[in-house]
Amino acid sequence: MRSGGAGPRERNQTQRGVLRDKGEARGAGEGARDRSRAERTVLQEQGRLRGVPPEGPTGRGWVVIFKLLSLLLRYPDDEVLAARKPIADLARRLPFSPAGEPVFRFLDYWERTEPRKLQADYIETFDFSRRGSLYLTYYRYGDSRLRGEALVEVKEAYERAGYSLTTGELPDYLPLVLEFASEEPEEGIRLLAANRGPVELIRRSLLADGSPHAHLLDALASLLPDLAPEDVDELRTIVMQGPPQETVGLEPYGAEPKPPQPVIKLGRKRA
Repeated sequence: MRSGGAGPRERNQTQRGVLRDKGEARGAGEGARDRSRAERTVLQEQGRLRGVPPEGPTGRGWVVIFKLLSLLLRYPDDEVLAARKPIADLARRLPFSPAGEPVFRFLDYWERTEPRKLQADYIETFDFSRRGSLYLTYYRYGDSRLRGEALVEVKEAYERAGYSLTTGELPDYLPLVLEFASEEPEEGIRLLAANRGPVELIRRSLLADGSPHAHLLDALASLLPDLAPEDVDELRTIVMQGPPQETVGLEPYGAEPKPPQPVIKLGRKRA
């Protein structure tokens, strides 16, 4: 059962641009072009972590953590798997912190697990369980017309920051929101904090299921404000009643899963 957005096949096509192709944008040489987009981005991010603590939402350390969480929460397609070692090397440069330690624990699973099992685990966790949906507005609005309005608001937040979307992926998709936060930390943190309840619900669901991906949500939660009383109330309501189940009003964003899309970038910061 797909919950809230595209399934693994569609994601495999649309998600490859979660990390912007900075090598091509800056005229990288032949050696850089031979690497995958994910690997080039990882190599370029390594300099940000040299002696830099995760000092705050606008600090370089946080930017790299958001980038890594965005990548590690992606479906592990061939591009991600090809860059697994440099991604892990970059992650292990994170300072020891409430955000870094859970990432290290996730790496113990991610580095040692055979690729096909990584993919099967991901599909089982995020594509066949409503509790594991990575589409943030799904928990609050389900497939109701109100969710369509919420998706427009998320898209407008990207546009205000000059971050244009060039994908058929829904704008509330957590790896995309994290990529946005790595480009625009203040706006990204604001968007994530506005969805603090859904982030916590995903985290608790993954913990209950014993998923290694819960470590990534632990890392993200450590970077966000504590749950407010209204967030706790929202969690209780969703757990007891579940998300609304109405499909009217989602037509612009595809209430039904889309067919595979061409390989495109998820987002690009306008010059």
